[in-house]
Amino acid sequence: MTDVLSDVRKQLTDGTVWLDRDSVHNHDGLERAIQSAGSKKPLFAAAVLACLTDPDLRLRTGAVAVLRHVVTDIGAARLVGILRDNEALFRGVKPAWQIEQDDLEHVAAVAVANRATAGDTATIGYLRRIARDRPWGFYMLQALATLDSQWLVANAKGLVPHSSLGVLAALPVNLRFPLIDALAPWPPEQPTFFTKAFWKQLPPDEAARLRGRMWPGSAA
Repeated sequence: MTDVLSDVRKQLTDGTVWLDRDSVHNHDGLERAIQSAGSKKPLFAAAVLACLTDPDLRLRTGAVAVLRHVVTDIGAARLVGILRDNEALFRGVKPAWQIEQDDLEHVAAVAVANRATAGDTATIGYLRRIARDRPWGFYMLQALATLDSQWLVANAKGLVPHSSLGVLAALPVNLRFPLIDALAPWPPEQPTFFTKAFWKQLPPDEAARLRGRMWPGSAA
């Protein structure tokens, strides 16, 4: 563990451990190392976990950037505890270099949401809070539509934007009409390339029923 942690720290501070001409940022080399780690992956997961709360922003940035690859190894509930107990290290903190978002907490929360399971009540509670309290909380909604669908529909008003069609698709079929009704009235339909592509992903008869519920007379 000590050697792996030392290598990870060095990679994230100066990028000299896992070199590649295609690397742009220091976490790129670490990401490749994790993906090819094989039986050593738990050691990398432990090293990422150690860097996650380090005072050095470079280490936290790199750890958050690769977090999605080791969430399962660390455990979503454990990560939630770290994010909750050390909020000042993540919330609103701009990464040391460009990663997926400009807020460390945002990237970490998405990584957790994408690996959460329905029986993990602590993680679901965290995702609920983030969905309600953060300006980017809508990124949690699709995961909640799968993990906690009844709660999502019951709290949809003011939480789920009308534009979040992916949330509608992620819900169980029997809860799609309830979500539509909870968000009524819907603004006039304004088809775009993306919305047209979305409706084509669903069976035509189901798409017509859903659109007819949202915009009566428009689904023909």
